[in-house]
Amino acid sequence: MTRLNRVTLETTLKPFALGRPDVDVAEEMLRQWDDLVAEGSSISILVWTGDGSEILEWSGNIDAEFEWARFIGFSNPEQFGLTADAPTSARPYAGAEGPMRYRRLREIVGALRAAALRRKAHVAIGTAFDPGPEFAPSDFKFVRHPEISESPFDLGDAPVKTHYRVTCSWSRLNADDVAYAAFPEGIPQGLSFGSFLGGQCESFLPAMGFDYLWLSNGFGLSFHPWSYRGINFDGHRFGRVDVGEATAYALSFWDDFAAACSYSLEVRGTNFPIGVELAKDLTPLRTIYERGYLRLPAPNSPWGALNRNFGVEIAGAMSRAAHIPGEGYPFRFYANDPWFWQNPWRDCYGREPYDIYMPMSVAALQGDGTMRTASVVEILSVDSEHGILDGRAAREIVPHLLSGIDTAPDRPGLLCWVYPFEEMSDLIAERPEAGSNLFLQDWFVAQAFTNGVPVNSVVSTAELSRILAGRQDVLSGTILLVCAATIGEKVAGELANFVRSGGRVLFYGAPAFDSIRALLDLRAAPAIEGDATIVTRRPIDNLVDIGRWGRVRMSEACSAGGSAEVAGPAADIVAGLEFAGGERVFAVTRTNPGWNGGRASWIRAALPIDEDGTADLPQRLGEEFVDAAALLRPLLEDFGSVIRQTRTPEAAVFHDRTIYRENARAIQFTASRSDNALWLSGYEQDTTAELALCLPGGIPVPVGQTVRISDGLGVLHLDSSFRREVRVYVQQDADGPVACKDGHPITTRLNPDVRRALSVSPVVDARIEVHPPWDVLERGAVEVRVDGEPLDGSLVARTRDGVLVEHVSGSIEFIW
Repeated sequence: MTRLNRVTLETTLKPFALGRPDVDVAEEMLRQWDDLVAEGSSISILVWTGDGSEILEWSGNIDAEFEWARFIGFSNPEQFGLTADAPTSARPYAGAEGPMRYRRLREIVGALRAAALRRKAHVAIGTAFDPGPEFAPSDFKFVRHPEISESPFDLGDAPVKTHYRVTCSWSRLNADDVAYAAFPEGIPQGLSFGSFLGGQCESFLPAMGFDYLWLSNGFGLSFHPWSYRGINFDGHRFGRVDVGEATAYALSFWDDFAAACSYSLEVRGTNFPIGVELAKDLTPLRTIYERGYLRLPAPNSPWGALNRNFGVEIAGAMSRAAHIPGEGYPFRFYANDPWFWQNPWRDCYGREPYDIYMPMSVAALQGDGTMRTASVVEILSVDSEHGILDGRAAREIVPHLLSGIDTAPDRPGLLCWVYPFEEMSDLIAERPEAGSNLFLQDWFVAQAFTNGVPVNSVVSTAELSRILAGRQDVLSGTILLVCAATIGEKVAGELANFVRSGGRVLFYGAPAFDSIRALLDLRAAPAIEGDATIVTRRPIDNLVDIGRWGRVRMSEACSAGGSAEVAGPAADIVAGLEFAGGERVFAVTRTNPGWNGGRASWIRAALPIDEDGTADLPQRLGEEFVDAAALLRPLLEDFGSVIRQTRTPEAAVFHDRTIYRENARAIQFTASRSDNALWLSGYEQDTTAELALCLPGGIPVPVGQTVRISDGLGVLHLDSSFRREVRVYVQQDADGPVACKDGHPITTRLNPDVRRALSVSPVVDARIEVHPPWDVLERGAVEVRVDGEPLDGSLVARTRDGVLVEHVSGSIEFIW
């Protein structure tokens, strides 16, 4: 039985230009990934032919030549401010023999289809259109029709790079008299790019044997796919354009393409979460979905490999999983780079799998209580820049992918992000300046992940309403993470009732509705903008003591406006703000004896963004400004989840003078649940850091690890990449080391069919809860031994998720 809807392998044409028979190349390509391919009901191969200019130039002549992705380095170097002889400018790779003929491309596609059909009955072969200049020389884009890199409507475009130009999806072409397959008399003046590309694809795709088109690098969704700024956001202010006109232009590409082409589209997407796309570019994704233009959402972005920004990657993946146009969503792994010098598995990741397990931990909670996980796995790419089919990478990567599938989440993790897809689409349609709230909504969660908050589960507001109406039990082990500014009045009221009936919610952002303000006992006050000193009543890791922490900026770009909240007497203040002109509250927590254990906490939220920065990603404000997302972990302690770190101060720099230069960061990880186990998967940039944990069930002791219990916390020393299973939770007063290890599954008198034995030792008068697989728990098949002797069954208690023993010392074994 297959566990994926599809497996997609991506490749350039380079492996087919090294003199080997096409059939042998195609067969080797698939054979290397056979164990992964076997997991899919279907197989897709995405062929990176060039940059899409081969589609634009297609005349219908099968024997015409076209330029292809036969280079290493930046093609069209002038677009990057480079000279042709610059070290990073494009050079043909060893097998390049000049342009290729379309007939040859059709032969290669045929060989790939035949190899795939030998494995699966359902096969799709796609090709890509990329809006940028880097993959292949393009006379069409930069000589004959440079106007496609301009917007036909003044949308206040603010590109970051002065040389770099990308194709605007809603652009219009100037007339020419070149014969194209769809326009044999030439391009008429003012033809939309969507109509031209669609018409060309309707001829090109079947002629070459392709089944679909992949829109690369944000094309169709943003004119600024690499920048956090866009048509609606200049780095300072939102609401810069008319939302109706901007939406009409964005949708015109999709409408015009669909009118001209019957083939399906898939997208790579931008580098950002959906809320950021909507805030900065007014991207009408809901309408694109509703009109049936996409069958899959965009996959996770590759920024984990390119700049180690796992927070933006994970937040983006969650936003895309929350609301989808079809039956599933993809996970994409950046294994090789066939255009440039780096091959991420070897060069960026050091052959460590953290950027496999962390995004594969993302899952969306559904209204029936089930979890939706990635149904498509995509590999970019199976070939390297020299056209080598990287079999070693396949042998090393596939076992991790299969393990990620094996342990796909089936319950929400420690936190579950509530994502208001419908509400934010409505909000931005009414008020484009409200993009500031959407930007803060998504970017603050990205910053939270970067600061060591393990959020990897997501639920849309629509699905959450179904759960709150009848399946609240599935939320018993999670904390809902909610933006109070964007969720909408209906859901705000439902969440307030949920807390009062025993639920746990951590809000962030300015509360938009009285129901949330009343729940938290927050009172409205005149908003104060500008810089403020944040004063915390709780320490943060080993780096921040109680008292004045640092500065935050309350502005449209950094915090969606000024601070306008003061606390009432029922709110327990966790942090406050001191402005030159007054004081405001920044974080509170609240519970009530009548709430049946329910609790609500809140943080106003602010981002340390330099509004004058000019890079693709926001640049950090000076060292006197703090990242307020670091305060989220101390807030989690009120909910019984203690996550502390001992680490290097952020001002320290690692890997200086390399492309991986980065300031010291917290340990970043996910905490997902599968078959009653908790899986900790993460990246530890600084391996001298320590992670100290205590969760509601006790101190988690990962299998194969030793924790040092100190003051009620379990201290872990982990590697730069870690993936650890937790089934055992310990509580004891005594300090010292406690280890959990797999023992030999030897048959016992009580259990003739032992599959697993977990040994926990040494413990002192401990309370230990073990969470076996669900089927084992239901059968009551857990045997407990203390120092080798069976423990009387009357001393073993059943809990909701496992079995419990108390007041035990020595070496404890759990056998099933």
